[in-house]
Amino acid sequence: MFQVFATLAIVFVILLLNEYLWKKRILKGEGSRKFLHILIGTFGALWPFYMTYDQISFIAFGAVLFIVIIRNAQLFKSFYSVRRKSWGDLIAPATIGILATLEPSKLVFAAAILHIALADGLAAVIGTKYGERNSYKVLWNKKSVVGTLTFIIMSFNILVWVYVRGSIELTPITLPALLLIPFVTAYIENVAPWGSDNLFVPLAVVALLGALQIIV
Repeated sequence: MFQVFATLAIVFVILLLNEYLWKKRILKGEGSRKFLHILIGTFGALWPFYMTYDQISFIAFGAVLFIVIIRNAQLFKSFYSVRRKSWGDLIAPATIGILATLEPSKLVFAAAILHIALADGLAAVIGTKYGERNSYKVLWNKKSVVGTLTFIIMSFNILVWVYVRGSIELTPITLPALLLIPFVTAYIENVAPWGSDNLFVPLAVVALLGALQIIV
């Protein structure tokens, strides 16, 4: 259980750090949310490499309960300083728990979570800063060209990391998939409402990589 307690301690330190940076006005608004999104999400992608999936499920579903409590008690105000309709903060840890119950390979799990931590997180940061003049709307979501391109590029790099880390040889089937998956996941990220991309993007990554059986 040492791994569980150590993991919870690190997550709590990240939450406190974000709150401190927000109070000092070093991080503001969406930047504060995405700081947590990227840091905790990237950390979460590494969990299968030193914890069991049962331990990950325990932490993830416990995190959902914790978030419900801090929402109602208005704790960690930095995280909720941006008022917009989204359930992404609840969906993200729930997704980690769901993926843990599916027990994919460690690399597939990491790739799925990195899509919402890095691809989606950096897309939001860069899109917010540089996307005002190239914004567009898909259904109920306001997006930007630069943000979507950031997502696609990061998705591609995550998949390349999976191939390199897993020593996978490119084939006539897997190479097109490596190029196609970023566009599929970017489309899902564009159309999913109210933070549900935190669920549907990772599930799509797991399904697509699992179907291709690229992890051995």
